[in-house]
Amino acid sequence: FDLPTVDEHIAKANSHLNQLVGDHELNVQSFQGYGSNYIKKAGFSPDAYVQMAIQLATYRLWGQQGATYEATQMRPFLHGRTET
Repeated sequence: FDLPTVDEHIAKANSHLNQLVGDHELNVQSFQGYGSNYIKKAGFSPDAYVQMAIQLATYRLWGQQGATYEATQMRPFLHGRTET
């Protein structure tokens, strides 16, 4: 039987990657209305503020809450452990 060569596998993978990339669109916008100092003065963490904005945009776009992850600092916990 005939096995594909490594070059054929690479060509197929490249074609598949190009298709995946072509299926997506990215539009970047830069918001200049206010910055992190304004958000801090309002009493919020800039990271948390942006995370909430992303969650709101996700909900408005797809009508449901998306999965999110926000890292935390371990310093406030005894010996850096969260289960204490």
